Amino acid sequence: AAEEFLFGGGREKSDADATGAAAAAAAVPLSIILEELCPSGVLQSLIELLTNNLAANSAHLRAEAAEVLYILALLTEASETFAEEVLKQDISLLLVQLLELSSGGGSKSNCPVSLRVLAVVASLLPAITLTESSCECEERRSTFFKERPEYLSALARAFLPRLMGLYRSSVDIYIQSLCITLLLTFVLACKAQQELLHETLPKGDLAHFLADLLNSRISSSQSLACLLVIRELIESDSDSFSLLFVRHGVVQAVHRLTKSEKRGTERAEHQRVLEAAHRVLSPYYASSAHAGGSPVLRELLRISRQLQSSPNTVIAAHREALGQLQELLMSDDGVTAFELTSSGLGGALQAFLSGGSSTEGHAAEDLRQQSRPRLQLFLEFFGGWDKLHCLVKVCIAAVQRVERKPLALFPTQANAPAAAGLPPHLRGARAGDSTSQAGHGPLSHMAGGGGGGRSMRGAPPHDPISSASSTLISVLKLLAKPVRVRMSTNESLQQQQQQQQ
Repeated sequence: AAEEFLFGGGREKSDADATGAAAAAAAVPLSIILEELCPSGVLQSLIELLTNNLAANSAHLRAEAAEVLYILALLTEASETFAEEVLKQDISLLLVQLLELSSGGGSKSNCPVSLRVLAVVASLLPAITLTESSCECEERRSTFFKERPEYLSALARAFLPRLMGLYRSSVDIYIQSLCITLLLTFVLACKAQQELLHETLPKGDLAHFLADLLNSRISSSQSLACLLVIRELIESDSDSFSLLFVRHGVVQAVHRLTKSEKRGTERAEHQRVLEAAHRVLSPYYASSAHAGGSPVLRELLRISRQLQSSPNTVIAAHREALGQLQELLMSDDGVTAFELTSSGLGGALQAFLSGGSSTEGHAAEDLRQQSRPRLQLFLEFFGGWDKLHCLVKVCIAAVQRVERKPLALFPTQANAPAAAGLPPHLRGARAGDSTSQAGHGPLSHMAGGGGGGRSMRGAPPHDPISSASSTLISVLKLLAKPVRVRMSTNESLQQQQQQQQ
């Protein structure tokens, strides 16, 4: 019935007639068609189904929740009316509960639910439009949130604090891709609500996250998204982020990115990454003030050299170095994990406390005697719990900085079911597709063919139907299935199960 409504006839019609009917159907906005087909009670019933899934823990209900989330993603992306109706019912809290339920046990069967929760959030937010020199949010949905800032605030408070942790804990490339896409979208959408970003995004953790990503072997599209996030944050609040990105190693990672090279098919995408990197470095980090790192890093390098001087005896330079280290650790800005690692302070402290170098003539007791004055001097400055706590805390952060590096897996054919779990408007463009050059999202290509960016608005040229018709048919098929289950009696369900057996 949907095909006949859309195309004006059955399959026996000629290709010309079908094409003309499809063009006529495409002239009607998809939102209007869906709003006519789906009464207001449909969304309420779908949300009730999701609420019921929170109290259950069965494979059947998890599959049902994944289908309901798929429908919500399609409907809310197509229509502001549907999006507003869903947001009025506090969908943010419900989606967070589903996300925590699906990812809490670490079960592989729950991965589709997590993926589609993120897909619903991405569908509610504006799409990303990438131009030659900037990145913007789609005007239609951006206007919707400007008129209703409380809805954007609810989504940001619910998901922004969770995106980095979800990326780190997941090995699914599509979940990781959507996490970065959502991070960029929130940063762009919250330009007018900077206080919201400050409340929901821990700055230090965000800088760690971006530096780790840029230093990892992520795809060009993810690197581009990270660079766009960095640039938007610096442009919106330079006082808070410009020095912070230096102190956490983000700027060093961007510099390193400009020296990398790509060959073959990835060369064009990598060129866009290089251009974005230079747009970050040129306006904000071109001066020589940032050439040697932050002032704290330069001071730590000097302290490391002082501690390594005179390896056999304690000298005045050691006392001066430990006193300056104490002042840096106890200051308001403190010392970052990147600064501790880059300065070599950990190795310098170890060499200082261990005493002179061992030789054949030195027994273990001799080494202990040599290290005792050094330990006593160290305890003069770090004997108090508060001072030692600051030093131990930054050492733990340095270890975690290595432990929390994202795990990059090469995509295989096994990832194809995960890609199919995304709604059509969130799937990456196919190889050779002309829409892949449209630039509607930075994550249109994953490192192997997948994608999480909202870049594919139209179907590939070889597809016989338009995006509007395929989306509508998907909605109709998925709407029909849960309705049949709800309207069947227990006896009829038992009969169906017996017939299937």
